[in-house]
Amino acid sequence: LDGHKSYQPDGPPAGIYDLAFSPYENLLASTGIDGTVRLWDIKTGKAPWVVDMGRSMSNVEFSPDGQYLFAGDFEGNVYVWGIGQ
Repeated sequence: LDGHKSYQPDGPPAGIYDLAFSPYENLLASTGIDGTVRLWDIKTGKAPWVVDMGRSMSNVEFSPDGQYLFAGDFEGNVYVWGIGQ
């Protein structure tokens, strides 16, 4: 996936930390050490939705119905977005 930085200037190595497929298998979510959460269109390989959280992100998961995306950081914070498939 071309999008997450593989390095951070003046910082530790970066990259993809976690991936999750949507229940409908048309989207892939990723979190990165570079501080971004990305939602990928599996057919095109593009990430039309990117949120820069400004901190390294760890886990990512879709709700069972695919309507929400959850992401966590290394400090224990959890973020939720409605994505309405």
